[in-house]
Amino acid sequence: ATAADEVVRARFSGVPCAVRPTPQAAMASSAAVAVVFGRPEILEACWECLGPTDLVRCRAALPADQCRLLRRQVLLALARPIDRSSGGTLLEAAAVATSIIFYADHSLSPVRSSALRVLPRSGPRGDGDAALRAVVLRLEDEACEVRLDALDILPLVAASASDDGVADAAIAVMMKASLKRDASLRRAALRTVSRLACRLGDRLPEFLEAVASCLEDRDASVRRAVGEAMARLVEGRCCRLAVETLAPNYVGHLRIEVRAAALHALGEVARGRADVQAVILAVERLEDAQASVRCAAVEAVAALAGRSVPAATSAVAVCLGDSDASVRLAAGQALPALAIRGDETVVGPILERLGDDLARNRVAALQALSHLAAGGDEVVIAAVAARFEDTIEDVRNAAVSTLVQLASRGDPTAVPCLVEFLRHKRAPVRCVAVRGLAQLTAPCDIKAATAVVGRVADVDGKVRREAEMALLELARIAEPDCHEALVQTVAKFIGNSNADIHRSAVSGLARVVGGGSVSAMSAVVSHLGLGWKEMLHGAVQKLPRLRRRGDAAAISAATACFQHCAADVRCAAVQVVADLADQGDLVATAALVGRLRDDNATVRAGAVAALPQVTGAFADVYVSDAVLGRLRDGNPTVRCSALVTLPRLVKCGNRAAIDGALGCLKDEFADVRKSAVRSLGDLAPRGDKKVLQAVLEATNDRDAAVQNAAAFTLGRLEERHSPAGGSCATRHALSAPTLAHSLPALASSW
Repeated sequence: ATAADEVVRARFSGVPCAVRPTPQAAMASSAAVAVVFGRPEILEACWECLGPTDLVRCRAALPADQCRLLRRQVLLALARPIDRSSGGTLLEAAAVATSIIFYADHSLSPVRSSALRVLPRSGPRGDGDAALRAVVLRLEDEACEVRLDALDILPLVAASASDDGVADAAIAVMMKASLKRDASLRRAALRTVSRLACRLGDRLPEFLEAVASCLEDRDASVRRAVGEAMARLVEGRCCRLAVETLAPNYVGHLRIEVRAAALHALGEVARGRADVQAVILAVERLEDAQASVRCAAVEAVAALAGRSVPAATSAVAVCLGDSDASVRLAAGQALPALAIRGDETVVGPILERLGDDLARNRVAALQALSHLAAGGDEVVIAAVAARFEDTIEDVRNAAVSTLVQLASRGDPTAVPCLVEFLRHKRAPVRCVAVRGLAQLTAPCDIKAATAVVGRVADVDGKVRREAEMALLELARIAEPDCHEALVQTVAKFIGNSNADIHRSAVSGLARVVGGGSVSAMSAVVSHLGLGWKEMLHGAVQKLPRLRRRGDAAAISAATACFQHCAADVRCAAVQVVADLADQGDLVATAALVGRLRDDNATVRAGAVAALPQVTGAFADVYVSDAVLGRLRDGNPTVRCSALVTLPRLVKCGNRAAIDGALGCLKDEFADVRKSAVRSLGDLAPRGDKKVLQAVLEATNDRDAAVQNAAAFTLGRLEERHSPAGGSCATRHALSAPTLAHSLPALASSW
């Protein structure tokens, strides 16, 4: 636009403004040039400033041009001014719409498709009926994509057409689509007509009949689409009209597939409305000679009746004894939507189907019982439990699921029955029995619980895995006595000579440990490898939150973790023992002292730091000697920890501790020397000149942190040594950390 304005000013600088061409006119010329020479980028840059008339003029050059992109851009440009509702008169708008319709009949199919896609943008100012007729004509197009595009945009174009035009177009759609061999086109036609339902008015019955006639289509997908189309046409307003359309001619049609499709359509049209006429029509077809029709009738009754028509429920229940397996399956799947829980008239026939020849029918019967049988019904529970011996795995799994829904934990009928199955000769039966008992055993039933987890020693691997999962579930809900019994039962198998049984026992108890079980932790921790490190570490850290201080079982479980191969687990166990043990606990103290010889330095340092929490102040010689021995440890972190811990274990003036700290002043690591200086400040008695001299020498250490620590310690020792406490200035100078350059003056004043 800027370039066009500059061109006008340069070319017509001497011409009065009243007769000078406008920049828009210059851009219209540029658009024409773009069309003629096939330059779409020019057209794209200037089309927004073009009016409808200019664009119609540009159209004239297009038929001779072979650039598809350019044709597409001109078509979009033609629609844009109308879509923006700006510029142009009604005459110009009509010209634009006519231009787009012109391209809908172009010789190239991509051009026709583009024209159809932009046609809805011509808006209400265009000739809607003419556009609608142009779209309908494209239904006979030789290109399939053009026909499908026409069906897609027809409802959009119909928005600007008259009701009569829409109705005529819908009739034309149905007629033209029925003549095509392409089933996808006929399905698209049904969808298109259903989208025009609100514009059909009094002609709705005519269209219902036209749509219903597609039930006789040769393609099954088209017949199935009729139900959705009719349901959308009536939208609950004229349900009875749709039922009457289907009733005489199609539900009782001579062709089998037509009757089945009509029943499906009947269910879609009157779904959930309990329409008596529709229900009667569907129930009558339950006695049809063809199994496929009876299946469709069962599904239709389920969709139509719901739980409000008891007679329909009874009729479907009779189908459980049908000679055809597919009908029995459909009836079993439909009954939960029709009957209420505990209905004996329905439960009885379903129980008879548990012995059906086909496995899928037995599964359907079990699933129906889970929705319909009363909870705790002994007869039903016994019948379902008997299916545990079924030869098909899907049936056994369905039986477990159904039994869990019907019986409660500790059920007096289900639990003893399942316990008997634990000794069954077939492994799959034992497997489902273990799974069922895991969900039905009461928290206090020690006998049943131990019988279940005892299957970790089963000869079959699947049974052992189910027993591991059952142990985890039962240990979570069991009462304390039952929990201990479970752990002890499984722990007996840890030493089994069979490697698979040993592995199952260890794995099962390890899962229980993850929940914070101290008894399981004590029993299995020595058998857990590095693969269980993360789980065991998390379980150990849970103990302080789950157990109170002084809990002997928890402390014992944590000390048992001292034997684990992972250092992280041992470190966590050390801290847990310190958190849980009471002061003076000899067992915890002995366990921590034992960790002073651990092969991991972090564990040794943690044990040293934890000892004061357990022993309290002024521990006995055994503990203090053990900590003094760590001053010669090969790891500097352990030596630092021992130096920090010693003042909390021994009394001030303990000679052995002082000598040990003095020896560490010559350590090669600065952190150790600094810890030794600070430790001497707490250990040295009043007037100990040997300590004063050693600390004074430390003020000349090569490390600045050691020098500052020595200066601070000198201040503490001076206050302790002077009877009068010295002057305020002297005490302040000696007690505050000083910089290294002031240390010589401090030494001379001392």
